[in-house]
Amino acid sequence: MTKKPIVVTFSSGKGGVGKSFITANIGYIISSKFKTLIWDADIDFPNQHIMFGVEPPFRMNDYYSKKRDLKKYFYRLNDNLSLAAGQPAIGYEKREGDMIIFSTLEAIIKENLYEIILIDTGSGLSAENIQSCLIADLVNIVVSDEPTSLLDAFALIKVLSNKMDLKKIFLVANNMVDFDDVKEISKKFNLATQKFLKQQINVLDYINYDRNIRYSIMKQEPFVKIYPHTEAAKALLSLSEKILGGFKLN
Repeated sequence: MTKKPIVVTFSSGKGGVGKSFITANIGYIISSKFKTLIWDADIDFPNQHIMFGVEPPFRMNDYYSKKRDLKKYFYRLNDNLSLAAGQPAIGYEKREGDMIIFSTLEAIIKENLYEIILIDTGSGLSAENIQSCLIADLVNIVVSDEPTSLLDAFALIKVLSNKMDLKKIFLVANNMVDFDDVKEISKKFNLATQKFLKQQINVLDYINYDRNIRYSIMKQEPFVKIYPHTEAAKALLSLSEKILGGFKLN
């Protein structure tokens, strides 16, 4: 019998908060122990292939239209890590009511290749982003300390609150100076969620500010690989452990 992989989604209300960076590095860390797929589900502006400095010959945009030969869309990054990449600014021919994320996950499960699937969504409230959250066992909403990031994250969670269990949703605070910043974000954010949603959204973990993050993206290599001893790398390792800690894994 095919075992369903654990699905972890990284999403955000607005772009530019570091969602793709975090997904890439968490995938790299987790793949040291588990067969992992990073699925770039941003159909308009995917970034994962850039994060790893690769140009996969087959992109998921084509699969969404053709629905065949799925395995050829899994680009191998290392022995335990594969990438289902998108094609920038190409998208796909959308059809009303098209549930591409749901149907693609079913097809991936049938292949029985991966223990963990990490989904990097686009930002905002597109149908694909909502689907990517609904299929997840755990949803990480990435935020920064910018007011627009928090407002847009709240809007996303408000939409999801009518469709899924909010206990599956956590915040990941990125680009933080110290823990005081994290506490302030959590306090402000949950004033709104408790008032309007009657639910607190906890911060799963936070990633420290580090100017080397920009350099790792420019070098197109995982930050934790080239700057393993930094506080930000330790934070990413901590986040990966907390993500896996909620699941029973062999």
